[in-house]
Amino acid sequence: RSVRKDMWNELTPNLNISYKLNKNSEIGMEYIYAHEKSGMDIINETQNISSDSVENLLTNTFHREKNPTHTLSVYYDLKLDSLGKKLSFAGNFFKNNSDTNVKFSTLRQSDNSIQDVKTTSIVAPQVFSLQGDLELPFSFGTIETGLKFNQFKNSTDLQYFNIINNQYIPDSQRANLFEYQEENYAAYFSYAKSFGEHWETKAGLRYENTQAKSFTPSTHLGNHYNYGQWFPSAFVSYKENKNVFSLSYSRRINRPSMSNLNPFRWYENPYSYSSGNPLLKPSYINNLELDIHTTVSFLQVFII
Repeated sequence: RSVRKDMWNELTPNLNISYKLNKNSEIGMEYIYAHEKSGMDIINETQNISSDSVENLLTNTFHREKNPTHTLSVYYDLKLDSLGKKLSFAGNFFKNNSDTNVKFSTLRQSDNSIQDVKTTSIVAPQVFSLQGDLELPFSFGTIETGLKFNQFKNSTDLQYFNIINNQYIPDSQRANLFEYQEENYAAYFSYAKSFGEHWETKAGLRYENTQAKSFTPSTHLGNHYNYGQWFPSAFVSYKENKNVFSLSYSRRINRPSMSNLNPFRWYENPYSYSSGNPLLKPSYINNLELDIHTTVSFLQVFII
């Protein structure tokens, strides 16, 4: 059981610039800076149960975080003709540096002893992506194709200190360093075609290749793996008056989040923490959907 008070404020200025090179091409950029400060004051009651005892813990937590974020996006659009053919390029860069300080004081109710602890953590993710897309509408249908590269880097540094007589004593056994890098390469192709006023169809195929590696400097242990998969998709829709019937299929990938991959320990008190597993692999989802949208006309009669 816990009671928590949250505090939060953020300053987010941004800059947008676009320039039309000529009637067929345009470039632009957007920069966003977010400076966020947040905090939590938490009172937590925990019960640790073992085979021969029950330990009740009361923890007061003082949590403060600074979270500056930089996001830069650039694009270039080129119209190839007057029929809608278009070539687009886009690049994105994201950088974050989360600096967190946590102090918690835990009361062991069995002997009324108090343990004071401080943890400091720096989490610094960085994302870079570049993609190109080509759209080609023809009389026989619309073709879309493109390439994308995405790189994700993250480093985390957790330091753990026992507070004894107002002195911060580092505990290297509970400290943690973790580095992770992932690169994704993707290519896709799709074809869409409408038949008269009633039928719409679209089919596509995407290939993704992922290379990832992680390293824990404190243990000198690392992992490296790569995998490639095909992801087909298909869609068909029939429209009659205001009724729409559609059937779609897609195969998707669900990658583990950074918090699930990172063996980084998040402490709630000196006896309880959560951590991730760097050996986790992605899961794959085959999704089949049938949608029916109908409009029913009816007459309401009111008798007064």
